[in-house]
Amino acid sequence: MYCQTSLDRKNVIIDSLMKELQSGNDSISVIIDIYKNNQDLTEDSLLKLLTKSSQNYLINDKTRKSEPDLQLRYFYFSDQYYRIKYYFYKAINIDIVKRNDSLLQALFLATTNVDSSSQLLKNNTYQTTFDLLLIHSIATQTGFFENNFHKYAGFFSNDFKDYGNIKSMLDLYLNIKYNKQYFGTGYGQGKLSDNTFGLLPKMTKEELQSVYTKLKVSNPVY
Repeated sequence: MYCQTSLDRKNVIIDSLMKELQSGNDSISVIIDIYKNNQDLTEDSLLKLLTKSSQNYLINDKTRKSEPDLQLRYFYFSDQYYRIKYYFYKAINIDIVKRNDSLLQALFLATTNVDSSSQLLKNNTYQTTFDLLLIHSIATQTGFFENNFHKYAGFFSNDFKDYGNIKSMLDLYLNIKYNKQYFGTGYGQGKLSDNTFGLLPKMTKEELQSVYTKLKVSNPVY
């Protein structure tokens, strides 16, 4: 009885999400939520939904362009699909996620010019996708973050005082790479030596500067 009720609830959620998609919603999160409620959907089936979502995306704002936006939307979708398959459904191992990360990162670099600030600052799809790939590169340690973070930070004038996105991203890197933090963000929290959870030890300015040098971030403001 419980299983049937749970299935009925999921079907109601999926029906509601499908109506949103058919009504013009262009958010990739709608497709991700559909998959979270139906593990049996294949990647091909979800890609068909992505095609519909991308059609909505172009219709909803005539200033949007199919290139590179639709490729970027695919990168975003694929990143999320493999993570749900690993973290949510436990259907694949982490090595598959890492391989997909590396593929998406290479495709991203081949598709876009990450040295062009105009794309990032004017195109939310570009910025969101670049942000996502950088963050997940820290977790899977593919090297994409270490090789490209300086370009992303440069779009924000390497200002770690006023731009919380690059501040949080760097704290996450310090957390995973060095088990430390500097800026006191939520991403700098972890397991402490007394087995409690909280802000990790703070790096010294000298240590942080050496990290900036390693990441090729010039003249950071912090």
